[in-house]
Amino acid sequence: HDLKKPLFEQAAAYMDEHSAKKGGVAESKAAKLAKTIEYFSSRVDTLMREEARAKSAHDASVERIDALIKKADKQEAHRLEMMKHNSDREFKKHMLKHHEQTQMMQGVVAALKSGDMQALAKAQGALQTSLKRMQQRTGNFLHFIQLGHRLQRRDCPYCAAQCIDKCHATGSPYAQCLSECADAGK
Repeated sequence: HDLKKPLFEQAAAYMDEHSAKKGGVAESKAAKLAKTIEYFSSRVDTLMREEARAKSAHDASVERIDALIKKADKQEAHRLEMMKHNSDREFKKHMLKHHEQTQMMQGVVAALKSGDMQALAKAQGALQTSLKRMQQRTGNFLHFIQLGHRLQRRDCPYCAAQCIDKCHATGSPYAQCLSECADAGK
């Protein structure tokens, strides 16, 4: 502990010294590829579990509605039928999007494992298209957060963190990244 240096500089120096990257040297390509495959494989597993859970929850909901329909009078039964129809329609739309995303991720994993660069480029294009659609739906929420911080003349911690992450990903040590990104988000 050095009382003459700011704590953030000491923390950055400690992280650089004790990181798995030994002096900021980039990981080997094989290790990066294995890590990437592991990430996308876990994402595929998660998506498949979510799909199965959503299907079972929807089926249980349909069973409950069917039981209510059998007990209800004609007018109430018609209202419940309409509710069931709308629920089925929304579920099918949601599951179609979810299934497309799962297949896309499975394609990414297969392309990474086989080393097929054309399939990987195709999967990357599909991921980017999906991301653009998602950004259109969310209305670029992060952009509004950053804009709000700029308008209030406040620091944007998200902007600074993003800058540090981008800098460190290029292989620069944390200490250097902290000094380079000191004004990010202001």
